[in-house]
Amino acid sequence: MKKDNIKKCEKEIDDICKEHFEYNWDGYNALPITIETGEAAKEFIRLLPNDIDIPEFSPDNDGEISIDWDYCVGDNFNSEYFCLSVSINDGKKLSYVMKDPYNRSNGIYDFKDKIPEPIIKDLKTFLKNKEKKESK
Repeated sequence: MKKDNIKKCEKEIDDICKEHFEYNWDGYNALPITIETGEAAKEFIRLLPNDIDIPEFSPDNDGEISIDWDYCVGDNFNSEYFCLSVSINDGKKLSYVMKDPYNRSNGIYDFKDKIPEPIIKDLKTFLKNKEKKESK
């Protein structure tokens, strides 16, 4: 991911950590988003290839941060939904799911110094399928 985009993403992750650092932040017993979880999410972003789009970030009530790419192509009657979601916790566990009209995959991986190859492969497949649909 490009450096300017990395800075934007890091700020958004920091904001999530600041706003969701207490137990029960959602009123439904959500676990806090720890600084360690935020640091793991930032490390993940820094390791993404340069050609990857900026994802969306959200806090999960289990204390993880979700990193999401999604879009819908088509109109109300004939649309196709594409999504890839990675969740990361302070123990550096990655869980992910990728779903589009052509493929579906998921997995759970340890995150140590590099993004697991199945996630990179699925992210590139996901973005390639997005480009195909957008060009039609």
